[in-house]
Amino acid sequence: MAYGVKALDAKMVFLDGDEADQANPNDTDYTNDFDDILGIRLTATLAASRTHLRLAGGELFARSYNFRAYPRNLMYERNR
Repeated sequence: MAYGVKALDAKMVFLDGDEADQANPNDTDYTNDFDDILGIRLTATLAASRTHLRLAGGELFARSYNFRAYPRNLMYERNR
C-alpha cells in the first residue's frame, strides 16, 4: 500500500506519439489500436503526511513525478 499518493494517472503511448487512456481498435483512427502501443506514461503526485515549519513555508509538501516505460519487447513482438 502506498501512503501519500494524492493523484495517479496512467496513459498509453502509441507509435505516433499520441497518448490515450485506452486503446480503441473499433474507431476510424488506426493509430490507437492494441498493436500500436509503444509504452506507458505514469504521473504521480506524492505528498508528505505532515507539515514542517521549515519546509515549503509550513504548507504540506507535495511533488509530481513523471515516469515513462517503453519495454523493448513491444517493438520486437510487433515487428516479428
